[in-house]
Amino acid sequence: MPISFFTRKSREQPAAPADAPTQATRTYDPNLTDALVLEHRELLLLLDRAKGSVQAKRFDDVKDMLDRLRNSLAAHMKRETEELHPYLTAHIKSEDRLATLKDMHAGALRTSRALEGFLKHYGGYPVTERNAATFYNEIDGVHKELKKWLEQEEGFVYTLYKSPESYG
Repeated sequence: MPISFFTRKSREQPAAPADAPTQATRTYDPNLTDALVLEHRELLLLLDRAKGSVQAKRFDDVKDMLDRLRNSLAAHMKRETEELHPYLTAHIKSEDRLATLKDMHAGALRTSRALEGFLKHYGGYPVTERNAATFYNEIDGVHKELKKWLEQEEGFVYTLYKSPESYG
């Protein structure tokens, strides 16, 4: 049975102290969500390329694709955490929307950790002829779950990102 990187339970994170410093609010960047969507496409493309490398039995290329995916994912998550989420938190006043945004952020972190688990596993046990079939099946599951998450993020969170005057 393939390892499920998306159904693992996350460890509980301690709550931040009430007097913890808040991040500075970012200014509005009208190109931010378009850039983030392009990063989403790059993440999915890297997964596709890794899968294609396995099909072609170019196992050394798989490692390179997974390393690039790890770096791209880290940069993407950092950008969302430093630019998107503080801006939305500062501008969204509705309690239910803010709670939903926090849930979406937590979901993004879970998805990121699951993908990182997959990458760490195959970083420690590189893809070879011996485990290629297992990798091939698992990468399909990872791709499907990541794509589902990214579509939800684009369809909801990114639609909340607007110019400051739009929040009225």
